[in-house]
Amino acid sequence: MINRIRRAFLFANLVLLLALTAFAAPVLTTAQDDVLPDQFSGDLAYQHVADHVNAGFRQTATLGSYIAGNLILEKLESYGWETSEDWHIVSLGDPSTFSDAARQTLEDWQPFTLQDALSGQINTSGADSEGWRDVQVGELFVPVRNLVATFGTPENGKIIIGAHYDSRIYADHDPDEALHGEFMPGANDGGSGVGVLLELARVLSQSYTPNMQIRLVFFDAEDNGRIEPWTQAHPSSAGYIVGSSLYAQSLDLTTDPIALMILVDLVGEVDQRFPQEGYSVSYAAEYTNAIWGIAQELGYEEQFPSEARGSITDDHVPFLQRGIPSVDIIDLEYEYWHTTLDTMDRISAESLERVGRVLQEFLERGGLITRISG
Repeated sequence: MINRIRRAFLFANLVLLLALTAFAAPVLTTAQDDVLPDQFSGDLAYQHVADHVNAGFRQTATLGSYIAGNLILEKLESYGWETSEDWHIVSLGDPSTFSDAARQTLEDWQPFTLQDALSGQINTSGADSEGWRDVQVGELFVPVRNLVATFGTPENGKIIIGAHYDSRIYADHDPDEALHGEFMPGANDGGSGVGVLLELARVLSQSYTPNMQIRLVFFDAEDNGRIEPWTQAHPSSAGYIVGSSLYAQSLDLTTDPIALMILVDLVGEVDQRFPQEGYSVSYAAEYTNAIWGIAQELGYEEQFPSEARGSITDDHVPFLQRGIPSVDIIDLEYEYWHTTLDTMDRISAESLERVGRVLQEFLERGGLITRISG
């Protein structure tokens, strides 16, 4: 069972936040904005990816994830976007029933847990707390933290542009089987989408007036599929897309209607190629064709070919399930997917720039944003 806990009202999540903020984040070199072009800059997007990777491994509920998330929020706020955090608590089940594989995952991963947060709070509650330190909870609960930023007012509608910012626990597709238990850097798988969204945020706030609300959502817990115990936590997707599922499920579409969702995932490969994803073609053909048409007009026919590929379980699927048209820009023909070799030298500024320019042009041509004159 997956439980959503609103941190504004429930003690457990407050305790969790206290525990997480006790860690000091290292000083990171953030993207240098000395030159601020009106157009999307692949170089700036690439630097954002580098900052994200330099935050460390970003498995859900780890210090690296928390540091990377803070860096994202700080950069968005520096661009004038309004930010918020969408927290959830996920049950991974009863540890006493875990398989050997699930136990090994926990030993390697070592996530923050609700139990840890409770223990930390109780241990600092006073001298009489000695007998309270051994906190026993039947299930293992871990925090999932989606990040949200908004630009513009919602009177004329809302769209979401999303990417996941977590990295996979294991590099289990590495060509060297001896490295399957290692962590993966996630420069393209997770990092590239973050870089595109952060640079798009800069361009929009600097050079455009919004005509509707643009909402950027950075999803946590996307990339734990086929890894126990995540497979038990979200069996319908084999443990993938947990953060986006929680976010989409929590939307009240009566008061918070979303006109469109666009997802960018694995978009930075040097030799990038984006066939049209199957679900996007089936359920959002008008938007898919518009995006690919703009890409081809910009001279990116090779990267955005007019051909369809199979359907992919990705962070756009939970929005499609809510009836929201959703488009996934993704390149799954990536040699270094889920390997230790998914490093910064496998992506390029030019690739990131192509995707960012397409999104910028799509938003402007669709009347969602208006360029500031002068």
